[in-house]
Amino acid sequence: MATYRKWSQEDLQIEASKYTSKYAFRKGSPAAYSAARRRQLLSSICTHMPLLVVPWTKDTARIEASKYLTRDELHKKASGAYEYINRVDMLDELFPHPWASLKKYTNLELAEEALRYSFRVDFKNNSPKHYMAARGYGVLNTICEHMQYKGRGFKKNLPAILYYFKIENVWKIGITNRPFTSRYNTVDRSKMTGITIQYYTHGYTAFDIEQEVIKRNCSFKATGVPPFTDGTLLTECFTKDIRILK
Repeated sequence: MATYRKWSQEDLQIEASKYTSKYAFRKGSPAAYSAARRRQLLSSICTHMPLLVVPWTKDTARIEASKYLTRDELHKKASGAYEYINRVDMLDELFPHPWASLKKYTNLELAEEALRYSFRVDFKNNSPKHYMAARGYGVLNTICEHMQYKGRGFKKNLPAILYYFKIENVWKIGITNRPFTSRYNTVDRSKMTGITIQYYTHGYTAFDIEQEVIKRNCSFKATGVPPFTDGTLLTECFTKDIRILK
């Protein structure tokens, strides 16, 4: 018969302190995460986790990566740094051990394989070795640029961005699986200032951050006439700059 650990609030706080994002907490300690969520303690034990991430630089990424021994450890405990390091092709530099279990494909072979698919999920399911190799080499996003996403709406399991900006007298946070330039038209983008964009391999992290920011700042929710020309409403818009980190 299975036994279940009874987590005290102190135990949950200690467990949560090991992670820098709710996504990493959920992936690394699912039992503790579920217990905290069930007891409505997530907000109180995750206050040390940043709500918006300051854009990484190569220097700050190297400093953060030096704290960890493996790629998996970096991914689990500092997902934002991992996303940046992977995006700028620094993984092999900072963690030089080879992808021994993968066949050595050339970038051309990977690109040709990717062209067989219109959707990333089909590429992943039907050519997993090519997909994982492309991800390991840091070229996955490049060779999948022609692909579309199945269905409509935000997909938590797909790559995503978390964005933040000011337009006229309101500040807006949002998430999307699309490029930022596809999310808003040229007219609206010309009125935006202070645009901050953070990239994530999985939308779960972006979603968690967005929801926590909205929850903590609901008293500053904007009302009135939206400043957008494309029909965007004032959802996730605020009357003050609600970023925790500048």
